[in-house]
Amino acid sequence: SNLPSKREVDKMVEEIKKGIEEAEKCRCGNAVRINSRFEVTTQRFGDIVVAAVSGRSFESFEDLPSTVEKRLNDILRAKGCKIRAIVIDRHDSLRPGGRRKIYPFSKEEDELIDLLLDAVGKVEAGMDKIPVGYSRADIRMRSIGKGGVRVAVVGNAAYICFDSNNMLPELRDMIAERVEKEGLIPVIATTDTHDTLGIRDTINPAGIGCDEKCLEETADAIKEAVLKAKESAKEVEVRVNMRRIRTKVVGDDLMRDILRKTKEADYSIPLVLLGILPVQIAFLFI
Repeated sequence: SNLPSKREVDKMVEEIKKGIEEAEKCRCGNAVRINSRFEVTTQRFGDIVVAAVSGRSFESFEDLPSTVEKRLNDILRAKGCKIRAIVIDRHDSLRPGGRRKIYPFSKEEDELIDLLLDAVGKVEAGMDKIPVGYSRADIRMRSIGKGGVRVAVVGNAAYICFDSNNMLPELRDMIAERVEKEGLIPVIATTDTHDTLGIRDTINPAGIGCDEKCLEETADAIKEAVLKAKESAKEVEVRVNMRRIRTKVVGDDLMRDILRKTKEADYSIPLVLLGILPVQIAFLFI
């Protein structure tokens, strides 16, 4: 949702298509989960390990620093490992009113990197095929975007993705409890989309505005989607490809460039619009 133009979207889609076409067959394995102050789930596909991180114990948590992945891979290379780790921030626990962040080279980041190293060391890739199933859940909430909720069961892990900007911790826990009872490791994440945000809804995690009954019904619907994905699973070969895609995004650098050009052109009206309208709308007036 933060790509600034159709051209950038098309470029991204084309690169993903090439990645799929050029993916190479690899061995894989089941997921491993380790709990501490962070929850880390790792799963290996060839020489790539997907590491999903939750800061649930912090109650309201968001945005891992990019240094986590860089430092982790630097250590792996220094140890002579050919593995490349991809660290994913699940964005699965946020309450209105504040959030906890960890900072580069802090004690919390050191703790997380140690946990990731442990989880990466325990994951294996000894399987030629793995059961994979997929399903969707039709859940209508103002906090969930057009992408809805998608579920992929890969081996012993259930990857559950909400198209939302984070999630209430209560909903996250309800879903996790139900999925664990089905013998699967829940990996609950959100896309961290900004499509569900607005001038008034600056914080809009999945489940906000729901009472206890609504949250339980949502968790039950996710459980059914997980079971459907599990039942549809088939043994498949795994292929993997990792690509670096250079693209423009609506971020700090682009906004500074827009403001600089606006000032140079003396466009006072667009400058005001940038302050009171969502960025996507403001672009229409520049």
